Amino acid sequence: YGSSGAENNYIIDGVNATGILYGTEGKQLNFDFVQEIEVKTGGLPAGYGRMTGGIINVLTRSGGNTFKGDAFGFYEGGGLQTVDRSAALRPQTTTTLTDIDNRWDFGGALGGYLLKDKLWFFAAYNRTNRTDAFTLIRRLGEPGSPPIDSVVSRDTRRDLFAGKLTWTPRSGHTVIGSVFGDPGEVTGPVFAIAGPEVTWRGVSRIGATDIVTRYEGTFGPSSLVRAQYGRHHEKSFIEGPGKDTPRLIDRTVTPNEVSNGFGRHIDQDLGRDVFRVDVIGFTSRQDLQIGAHYELSAFT
Repeated sequence: YGSSGAENNYIIDGVNATGILYGTEGKQLNFDFVQEIEVKTGGLPAGYGRMTGGIINVLTRSGGNTFKGDAFGFYEGGGLQTVDRSAALRPQTTTTLTDIDNRWDFGGALGGYLLKDKLWFFAAYNRTNRTDAFTLIRRLGEPGSPPIDSVVSRDTRRDLFAGKLTWTPRSGHTVIGSVFGDPGEVTGPVFAIAGPEVTWRGVSRIGATDIVTRYEGTFGPSSLVRAQYGRHHEKSFIEGPGKDTPRLIDRTVTPNEVSNGFGRHIDQDLGRDVFRVDVIGFTSRQDLQIGAHYELSAFT
């Protein structure tokens, strides 16, 4: 209804995993970890708030009374990728062309029980890697700049993981603990190549980790209580020899040439704590729900 992606909420296992600074999706989650996806776009219940767009609600997989697992792998690169030949069509402000040199991932998942009918587990891991090749298509005059037609590589790595424990101490009462994350590292050009290495080569450490603890219990035939605590933590740091040196930009030439150090960037260490309690009463004709939801975000 007119809202953009930054007005949506992304919820995973009950915790708000929306990016704290910009409001977009705050993490990567492999689809092999997902049990169910629910999308709500209008007429939302009163229990949802802090957004004017939609709700993307994701439930991760759980264990059970049988052991189940899977493994997977993927590779793409070399002759399976086309080469970007659009250099002659690019504006003079463009200094590089980017091709995917290769990308691959592997992983697996396992679910089962620790105590049959009482305690179940699920664990999953996915390693993803991608190498991009940047080809210089403009001559850069700043000393130390890579020559025209040279190729610079950038490697992006992610370690996606998920884990869940489900405990039923007695009938009608369940305690669930989940953890999932996507820490990663980007090595190589972390800024546009428009000068010597000190202005663009570095390491970017990125990713988010979430933990969730949830209790659900029935009290009598007509009432249900839910209580939950979750924490979303995300970070983004850039390191390299040009980090603490002011950048100089020569705007009298095209493309603009840079020297000295990195461009503008913000190191981020962000957290969000989520507390929620709901009490639901059932009658023969109606349901009544009363709840409280509190979120506390911290910026460093």
